[in-house]
Amino acid sequence: MSGLFYPDDASALRRTISECFQNGPGSPKDAGPGDMPYGVVCPHAGYVYSGAVAAHSYAEMNRARPPYVILVGPNHRGSGPALSLSGHGRWETPLGASPVWYGGDISWCGALPDTPSHAPEHSLEVQLPMIQHVWGDVPISPILMNDQSQSAAERLGRHLAGMAGRDRPAFIASSDLTHYSPEEVARRQDAALLEAVLEMDTDHLYRTLLQRRVTACGYGAIAAAIEYCRARGATAGRLLKYDTSAAASGDASSVVGYCSVAFY
Repeated sequence: MSGLFYPDDASALRRTISECFQNGPGSPKDAGPGDMPYGVVCPHAGYVYSGAVAAHSYAEMNRARPPYVILVGPNHRGSGPALSLSGHGRWETPLGASPVWYGGDISWCGALPDTPSHAPEHSLEVQLPMIQHVWGDVPISPILMNDQSQSAAERLGRHLAGMAGRDRPAFIASSDLTHYSPEEVARRQDAALLEAVLEMDTDHLYRTLLQRRVTACGYGAIAAAIEYCRARGATAGRLLKYDTSAAASGDASSVVGYCSVAFY
């Protein structure tokens, strides 16, 4: 997605990411002391639209370099296995290469190495320059969800928590929120969804999705993060930042919602 969602030149990309932090939470070095959250929800649009919101999640996670980063996001194209693992040994951006590493067996739930699913998908790859900016070449564990049902998300979250053992990886659920609604509608819809997310209540989350028809694309990734973080000891979510694409485009007639949420 280099050249589409973010600049394909290393110097320009570094400047863009620095501007995302300056326009958001400040430098990642200013995150302050404290424990790293068990996981976050982070948007995945072009950096000009959602980068400043995403930077809040990365600043919040910048407490210590994690042993690896679990990345879970939606398969927007809806093809391939229920869960797709990367078939490549590393992922590259203009900022460098990050090794791909899976710490245990997740094939029990249909996870298969599936490069065709990952190749055109942006939801996880767009996170990588931010990861590299904050932590360098930390290993990543990218997982695409084609099956975003509640049962699949909860199984994945619990299993990943068990795989992590005593390690404290970073967990990033990649999702945008309401798509292409007027701003006042998007904010209302997203507030309802975020209520369930902050409560860490997946039943409430899926009820809200169904009843209000919220068009968040990575709802399964969010649910997996909730289940993972609860199993690791988190008790509540904290909204770090919410905004819409109108902040960058100036067009409030049709927006996409973005949030950064941390689970503690």
